[in-house]
Amino acid sequence: MENEYRITFRLDSIINFDEPFSIEDINFFYSDNVLYAQTTVQSENMMAAQHLAWGKVINVCSGMAYIFQYPLNFYIDKVEELAPDGTINFSMSSIEASLYVRKRISRSNIDDIMKITKLMEQNENVKKVMLLANRPDFKTWRVLSNIYEIIIKGDQKGKLNGWISQHELDLFKHTSNHPEASGLEARHGYLKSQPPENPMKLDEAITLINKLIDKWLNYLWEKYNEKG
Repeated sequence: MENEYRITFRLDSIINFDEPFSIEDINFFYSDNVLYAQTTVQSENMMAAQHLAWGKVINVCSGMAYIFQYPLNFYIDKVEELAPDGTINFSMSSIEASLYVRKRISRSNIDDIMKITKLMEQNENVKKVMLLANRPDFKTWRVLSNIYEIIIKGDQKGKLNGWISQHELDLFKHTSNHPEASGLEARHGYLKSQPPENPMKLDEAITLINKLIDKWLNYLWEKYNEKG
């Protein structure tokens, strides 16, 4: 028999917004100047309920991480088992949470996060990329290269679709692969071939991969809407 559980995450209150909002059945709100995210799930036990809620929240927070270009960390604050009439049968508090976002959340941001979350539900590669975007080492050659491979080699079967130029891609790959160009973060420890004459800078690589992600997500969202 399944029970209803309400899972609450306590978040760092750096996020600013004018009124409570919801994304994919997750409610974000303030209480006593503390920011919370809360969702309900149906499950057979409390441990499974936490796992389900965690999966829902990590999808939304990964989308937020990409939108704000900042890793988001969160922890479960409270788990409540609810009776059919909505009263609390049992409650368990956990450790504090922190969610680091340095920008104000706008209605447009919320809409973008909702789009990304829907795509994550439909496409496993989008979920992989968004989880990578939520890693502290997102802006490194290795992770940027992983994202490129998931999008181009995996999802698009080698097609660039005009999203970035072949020259940009070749320079990115040459730089990220060669230890004399990208140092200890290079994908290879040693190469006999020569490094690029003018290696791509890391900031340029980050901009390039973010551009690729944006173009790819827009393409997938158009396809999603065409399917109705």
